Amino acid sequence: MNQTEEFSTGKLFPMIVRYSVPAAISLLITAIYNIVDRIFVGNFCGTSALAGLSVCFPLSFLMMAVALTCSAGGASLFSLFHGSGQTEDMSRSFGNSYLMVVVFELILSALLLLFADPILHLFGVTETCYSYALEYYRIVALGCIFQGISQVCCDFVRVSGKPVLGMCVTGIGAVTNIILDFLFVVVFDMRVQGAAVATVIGQFCSAAFGSVQVFSGKTLVKVSADIFRIRTGLAGRIISCGFSFFIAQVAMGLISLVYNGQLGKYGGDTAISVYAVQRHDFCDHACQRYQPRDSADPRIRHACHNIFPIHWKTYAVDRRHCISSDHFSDLVYLYSSAIPGNERNLLGAADQ
Repeated sequence: MNQTEEFSTGKLFPMIVRYSVPAAISLLITAIYNIVDRIFVGNFCGTSALAGLSVCFPLSFLMMAVALTCSAGGASLFSLFHGSGQTEDMSRSFGNSYLMVVVFELILSALLLLFADPILHLFGVTETCYSYALEYYRIVALGCIFQGISQVCCDFVRVSGKPVLGMCVTGIGAVTNIILDFLFVVVFDMRVQGAAVATVIGQFCSAAFGSVQVFSGKTLVKVSADIFRIRTGLAGRIISCGFSFFIAQVAMGLISLVYNGQLGKYGGDTAISVYAVQRHDFCDHACQRYQPRDSADPRIRHACHNIFPIHWKTYAVDRRHCISSDHFSDLVYLYSSAIPGNERNLLGAADQ
């Protein structure tokens, strides 16, 4: 059964499960980047260094906000065009998303580097962790483009009917990041700089692997020079479809920014570091909450052109899946709350 037949006549719940597991793992892997850096820095570089990384956490939300605007918006249109048989527009949605994310992320990198000092103070940096935060910030800001490309490729590989391969796009970067964090931070004693370099190299590996999958013809995208010509109407629809994800990411970044600012003001580096240790629970929990959207989106978008016969089934199964996902994420959260010691020790909080 090909993907079109599967989306049109396949059983809904097994299909959503098949897409949901890789989608959830992909989101967890995205969160792992910052968590892994904090694990190594927290254990080998001290409290102020960990606070410096925590201050830079809103930066990852900004990068993801731009990336998801293009990737989620473009992938949603890709599924719609697939359902209606508009094969040329399918490929154009990828080309426009890819080009837009490259341009937007390059602009974001330029702005971040140009206004590094005021942005870090806006993020709530303290005097004692400023040097660590600036060192990490400047290097990670260079990786914006790789984060954006990897996210676009991951989403388009997934909606092409290859959710496991899409998971591998982000997984390769995460594994690379973990290995290089150990080498750079522990073995070569590069400290915060090593963690930042490992992150960017991991993002580059994900972007390179994802691009190879798309450009080598392993997805439903038909690559040609024409698909990379910006079409104003299509670009506007991509931004419109992905704007809600932009708002969500910016909102989470603002929450982190406010916490860091107040904690730095009244509690110093130790308070910021404690928040860094605890915050990864929220990331894990949020990833489980986003799982239904990622897994059900291709099916629902594809179904929009045959909405009357099957929309009630799609809604019912997706609703059941959302409830199941909520229960699972609640169990994960309760477990991490009830047995917090190992997780805190992992992030270097045993002696604090």
